[in-house]
Amino acid sequence: MWTIISFTFKPVLMTSKTNNSSVLLAETVARLERAEEELRLMRTGMAAAAAEDKISANSFLTAINHDIRTHMNGVIGMIELLQQTPLSPQQYGFAESAKNSGLELIRLLSDTLKTDELQTEQPSFDQSPSISKPLPGRPASEQRCVAPAPGKSQPKDIRILLAEDDPSARKIVPRLLKGYGYRVDVAGDGREALLALEKNDYALVLMDCMMPEMNGYEITALIRDPASNVRRHDIPVIALSGNVMTWDLARCIAAGMDDHLAKPLVLDDLLAKLDAWTTV
Repeated sequence: MWTIISFTFKPVLMTSKTNNSSVLLAETVARLERAEEELRLMRTGMAAAAAEDKISANSFLTAINHDIRTHMNGVIGMIELLQQTPLSPQQYGFAESAKNSGLELIRLLSDTLKTDELQTEQPSFDQSPSISKPLPGRPASEQRCVAPAPGKSQPKDIRILLAEDDPSARKIVPRLLKGYGYRVDVAGDGREALLALEKNDYALVLMDCMMPEMNGYEITALIRDPASNVRRHDIPVIALSGNVMTWDLARCIAAGMDDHLAKPLVLDDLLAKLDAWTTV
């Protein structure tokens, strides 16, 4: 015999306890989401702060590097001027030791600031031993020819411009180069340099990158601008800089500079650059 069993389904209403659990779960999820967002913002803020600190540290190191190199430029230059005066072999040796000590200090500075590592990755100027690189906007057929090695040219009288705001450098460089056939006019700031380039014909410009009124990058950009009033838009421009960081060299190239010399200047290096860019 079969027994019929019937089932009756009734809706179950959520009790107060069940409802409270759901609310608690929703609040917990909301708190977790807020905590996650706060953590994300914190990490973003920490990353931004770290990046800002790195920029500040790099700016500080760049400024220190520039200042030390600029002042050592005067020290090394004065020593080399002294070596051009009548000295006994012993006195000359003393001066050479002092110069080498100064250059060693710069090497240690470079190592400390890791600028040597930056230099291995830096953009380079296109320097051929016998033919110069074409200037911006000039066809290859108009490239300047330069001598492959310094010190082999005939006696010369070459007029160049030194744009430099450091008084020591303006005093030292013309005297150093006088005996090598270079007449050096000096300009103490950017506007003075630009005015000289509008009035006079020069074979080359030694351009300090950081000057008042107008910096070396701005002046070089104007030199390369065909609409400017300078006499030679294709004049060779050698950057003089207390910075040897990647961004500085890239900025020199972007401005249209042809070459770069890091301070402190050493006479042999300076003569090599001048001979290369002024010997046709």
